[in-house]
Amino acid sequence: GTYVNGKKHRITLRSNKSSKDLEQKVIEHNQKIQERNFVRKSNVTFYDYAVSWKKAYKGHLEHNTQAMYSNIIEKHFKDILCPITEINRGLYIASLNGITGTRTMQQFQMVFKQVVKSAIKDKLLPESAYSEIFDDTVKVKYSAPEKRALKQSEKDAIKKCTFKNERDNVFLNLLYYTGMRGEEIRALTVFDINLVKKEISISKAVVFDKNDPVEKDTKNRVHRVIPI
Repeated sequence: GTYVNGKKHRITLRSNKSSKDLEQKVIEHNQKIQERNFVRKSNVTFYDYAVSWKKAYKGHLEHNTQAMYSNIIEKHFKDILCPITEINRGLYIASLNGITGTRTMQQFQMVFKQVVKSAIKDKLLPESAYSEIFDDTVKVKYSAPEKRALKQSEKDAIKKCTFKNERDNVFLNLLYYTGMRGEEIRALTVFDINLVKKEISISKAVVFDKNDPVEKDTKNRVHRVIPI
């Protein structure tokens, strides 16, 4: 019922008791096939599989999102060197417990689950593996810090503070008065500012890959024009 190196892999079933017993063996075998207990053999490690998976399926994402996946895989999957076919609940729990920080634990859990789902689709793990690994395990809950409006004292501080240079002053006031994101302000050129219509066009952003600036589209690819 499975393929090995592109060739049909057949399993012979025999019974010395009766035809009924043989039929029962066939039924049990087919049930196992349905449950995908028969999977492809592979020596690819969990870490190597995760690296290939990220490259194949997450390469289209924004830079910061890709960086999150890379961070989880390189820092927290690198020591999971067992074959992907042998990944289990114990290894998952041990790796999760070694992480500090609720947000990182949440990201680890999310990426780990995605990798396991992919391995199941690639027939490297049985379908039952997902529930065997993740059922009855603690779900990491993370709440992002609540956003709030500036207090009056903070607004006053913006107006009173001194700057090392005028560029910092412009940057902060653009943040405050227009509501633009920092990465959008970094991408502005003179062609985006119309002093006649008193408008700023927002169509791109700049993020950093370590110290190297990288131009990208705006968040959710939404372009807009805001008044000055």
